[in-house]
Amino acid sequence: MKRETMRRLLAAFLAIVLIIAIPTGKAEAKTSKTTVAAGTIESGKQFTLNNMPYNGRDTIISSYQGQKLKLSTVQNFAYTPDGKYIFTTAECKSGGTLHTLLCRCAVPAAKGPDATAECLEAIVLGKFGHGEAIDITQDDLTQETYNLWVATTPGSEKYGIEIARITMTVGADKTTIDKMVTIKDFKKANVVKGKAAFFDKKPTPRRLNVAIDEDNNQIMFRVQFPTGKGVNYVAYDYEKINDALDKLADGKKFSITKAAKWQKANLRTSLVPANSFQSFQICDNTLYVCGGHMNKGAQIYAIKYKTYANGKKVKQEVKQNKSQISRIISMETVLNIKGNTYTNAKLEVEGMKLYKNDAGKLDVYINFYIDAVGMLRDGISIYKFEI
Repeated sequence: MKRETMRRLLAAFLAIVLIIAIPTGKAEAKTSKTTVAAGTIESGKQFTLNNMPYNGRDTIISSYQGQKLKLSTVQNFAYTPDGKYIFTTAECKSGGTLHTLLCRCAVPAAKGPDATAECLEAIVLGKFGHGEAIDITQDDLTQETYNLWVATTPGSEKYGIEIARITMTVGADKTTIDKMVTIKDFKKANVVKGKAAFFDKKPTPRRLNVAIDEDNNQIMFRVQFPTGKGVNYVAYDYEKINDALDKLADGKKFSITKAAKWQKANLRTSLVPANSFQSFQICDNTLYVCGGHMNKGAQIYAIKYKTYANGKKVKQEVKQNKSQISRIISMETVLNIKGNTYTNAKLEVEGMKLYKNDAGKLDVYINFYIDAVGMLRDGISIYKFEI
């Protein structure tokens, strides 16, 4: 009897050991790491932005509503889907008021180290803030009418806390704004049991950004809260959002709370390279966060996120551990510009865009701020490399 009891106890012990040893959930895949050499970035130079606004006598724009403008560097950019133009966003000030400077440049047919994209016009978006967010969609590729998605309505800081969709048409002489509508109420972009809700502790957003993946019908908003209160990336059905904005009259606002049933993902993560966010993109249910700073280099974190069908109860997904990053892309920050060499002590990555190439792989487009270059019109180039 004692021998039988011992046998049963040993069998039970071994079973417990096996249960503990075998993982019951899905393990995070190992993070892959890629380094993009400085030479690769340099050889992928697409063009230099030419005749851009700057703080000098011959600038194409120097004032706004009768006040002198003080201009800053390009924060971000986006290509028009038809490939004809690249729009850039930057911060500018008149008096103590912060605006976004929008520039339209013609994309050259030939790309390379000597190619230039001529700046055709500069438009001040009055009181829009820092100017770090931009994406562009186009309903009809045969018409030069574009929807520009940018951050607006600065909060207590310089960053926009709402997203504007500006419909613009390029004419023979200049671009006209046909319609401007805004998405608001991102403090309730959380969804609980299928209904719009506040995020934990009801924080008010301090910084908004936007990215669009039309191939997967997603528009994602980056909702950053005050320091220590986190960041949420919330994705929605792009077509539903766009249609809702189409129905608004010029100047009206759409509450994101009305789109709760269209939410497709809610990822909470504060992971960002060098703890310095610059820009983000989405592609195939993967978030790409670009970050870095002078003396800290430049990286991109790729983080996968879970999606839901429209009408399903979206659950907030939390990824705060670096082991949950699927891929880290590091960029060697050394650039040669007009005979001068700049290292990471003088370079800061700024804008980033992702576009699929003919082979189905992702091309990364980036630009840098160069600390030693004071004028906007000098040295701002777009670089491309494949990942």
